[in-house]
Amino acid sequence: NCVAEEEVGLQSRIFGYITKRGEYSGRMGDMRRYHRVSMDLLRRWCYPLVPDNYGHCEEVVGSCGRSNDNCTTASYVVERHLVYRDVGGSRSGKRSHVGRSTQLMGPLLLGPNNSIGEECLLQRSVLGSNVTVRDNCSVVDSHLWGNVVVEEGAQLRGAIVCEGAVVRKGAVVTRGCVVGRGCVVGEGVHLKEFTR
Repeated sequence: NCVAEEEVGLQSRIFGYITKRGEYSGRMGDMRRYHRVSMDLLRRWCYPLVPDNYGHCEEVVGSCGRSNDNCTTASYVVERHLVYRDVGGSRSGKRSHVGRSTQLMGPLLLGPNNSIGEECLLQRSVLGSNVTVRDNCSVVDSHLWGNVVVEEGAQLRGAIVCEGAVVRKGAVVTRGCVVGRGCVVGEGVHLKEFTR
């Protein structure tokens, strides 16, 4: 009887949902899972929930239900090796520029109005809108949100760089690091793993 009374305080509820065929579910409790679910999406495991199926804005009225002038979603096309690039609608301006000598290795998503320099390596990453990556940079297994600037020779591996952040020339941002909104990583700085 005494044991039963103690167990009452320790009881917890478990909720569950059984996915139907064709549905996808993923728990994002840490950065590794965040990256894994993003890569699943880009590898088309969640089809038809893939970037090239959403956000198309037609000439008069798009699938988003608005005219081109008011449409705020980017439209994507999937290219070789699962590289998703914006198609450059009227709202996002011109299509993102990628230097000729830059290597794009998917799965990879390049948001609207990006500028990628020469001799860069972009692999298994997601770049938001208005991102600038200058020459000789490496971005691998990373997520760069909107309006991020990565200067010459910087290296990002397994990092999240939040909106408006700047990674200065020659900086190294390693696995598990989170660069906060509007933060600046100084020139030549090497961040240790899991720095926030």
